[in-house]
Amino acid sequence: MSGPIYSSCANSFPIVFFFLSLSFFFPSFPVFIHIFVIFSFSFILPVIYFFFRFFVNFRVLRFFSFYHFLKHIFSVISIPECKSKPADIAFIIDDSRSIYGPDFYKGMEFIENFVDIFQIGPQDVRIAAVTFGQIVITYSTFGFEANNNKREVLNALGRIKFKPRYGSATFTDKAITYARNNFFNHARPNVKKVAIILTDGRSEYPPKTKAEAELLKSQDVDIIAIGVGSAVEESEQNSIASSPDSVFLVNSYGALKKIIRSLRFITCRGKL
Repeated sequence: MSGPIYSSCANSFPIVFFFLSLSFFFPSFPVFIHIFVIFSFSFILPVIYFFFRFFVNFRVLRFFSFYHFLKHIFSVISIPECKSKPADIAFIIDDSRSIYGPDFYKGMEFIENFVDIFQIGPQDVRIAAVTFGQIVITYSTFGFEANNNKREVLNALGRIKFKPRYGSATFTDKAITYARNNFFNHARPNVKKVAIILTDGRSEYPPKTKAEAELLKSQDVDIIAIGVGSAVEESEQNSIASSPDSVFLVNSYGALKKIIRSLRFITCRGKL
């Protein structure tokens, strides 16, 4: 799945990429030998190989500093068009009692890392979020119009706390209904609209959940379903999502970071 999408992203703009001078890490080195111009993604791997062979001769700390630098750069350049394409994206987040507290916050960290790639603003990407268990937890909810920039959105996500006292049941249908009535009824026309549902199990009433998902999709909203753990039923996730490519299943909340790149790609492309 990611191969063709990656190619379309990479070919959508001319690539002239400069690596930062190594003098950032090794001030004694002359600057002129540290600048690389990459005209094609096909040249990236040889350059990385050169850096690897070069850095193994230096301290491990410096090597890992440069590794994290490269990791950050590639995460930014891999999907450049996502920064300028307007969209309204809502997160529907399972907060039922079956989730372990630290796992819930791993899920929130995953969402924050996902949001961080986008240009956030009234004319760009807007974010909404709601949590649910046996009820929809409205006091930590925020809609598309609540925050005007990335810092405000990330702060709002940071204020969402784990609240398992609201029951062990997973009423996904109620949360989808809430998002449809309170988020997407206020979405902008002619922009991409996406609902991302993150859950760790089977919904309490799968037929109702499927029906509510169909109503949401009828409003031209793409639904991405993310299931975590062994209690998730793949068939239900497929019935909720807009397409099989829009279903992501992982073994644990810690594994969510493995799908973030694919999730970014599928969110940035056209109709799911």
